[in-house]
Amino acid sequence: MDRLTDCVFRLPDLGEGLVSGEIIEWLVKVGEQVEVDQLVVVVETEKTTVELPIPFGGTVVRLHGEPADRLPVGAPLVTVEAAAIQGRAITHLVGQRPNVAAEHADDQLAGIRRLPPKTQRERVAASPAVRRLARELDVDLSGIVGTGVGGAITKDDVSAASSSGNVEG
Repeated sequence: MDRLTDCVFRLPDLGEGLVSGEIIEWLVKVGEQVEVDQLVVVVETEKTTVELPIPFGGTVVRLHGEPADRLPVGAPLVTVEAAAIQGRAITHLVGQRPNVAAEHADDQLAGIRRLPPKTQRERVAASPAVRRLARELDVDLSGIVGTGVGGAITKDDVSAASSSGNVEG
């Protein structure tokens, strides 16, 4: 029988100079069985929202963070208890896929599936923290003219819109 080992899936480098990502939603729970390339978490960066696949299978033993937590690239996301293959632990490097899945990967980012394009209403320049504040205050970002760099919506813009009655209905 194969021995078990803990494997840690870390937030990969999603490119373009991004140094962190915000957990939006977990797609798995502790105790759940996961397979290679199963989508496990939705992460939002300053530029995109992605669903991340785990590069190994096993039983989820720990989720490292809650929705709305911002984690740096390389930080642990999910710990999985996985079977060792031929006496060697399953491991991977950030941004690379393990040998057991290599035959299925076209490149290092294979398996990262971008979410469908957002609607025009959602295409506004705002950081994840500003979007979270807007959700908390029930403010519709599509009606706000941003005062930040490059027209980005700031927390002050959201607070002002909340005070003026620009809320979602």
